[in-house]
Amino acid sequence: MSTFLVFLLTGAYMRTVFPDAYSTNESIRFLYRANHVYILFSGLLNILLGIYLVPREIPLLQHLQHIGSWLVAGMTAVFVVAFIFEPVQASASRPITVSAVFSTAIGVGLHVLALFWKRRP
Repeated sequence: MSTFLVFLLTGAYMRTVFPDAYSTNESIRFLYRANHVYILFSGLLNILLGIYLVPREIPLLQHLQHIGSWLVAGMTAVFVVAFIFEPVQASASRPITVSAVFSTAIGVGLHVLALFWKRRP
């Protein structure tokens, strides 16, 4: 829920600041929009995990789920940091965003691994 509020606030920021500050620089505008969508993506992913997460019975798998959840949840803040700092540079190099995307993918991958891990008989 709080991520959706941040998404709305970043959208309001773009709506009020962009027309004057970045009207001549389309690349900065597109970078802000991309990071804005990443914030939405992260919030929706957190909602889905909250709705569908069923803790596994095996402690190792529960541990994988916890790490995955922390990665996905923590990357929301990193996406917000990327929204604040990266677009202003207007560079194709976006290390904060890239690290957040990969960490989110790893977190989801840990959940998938925990879900499909089969017990040996």
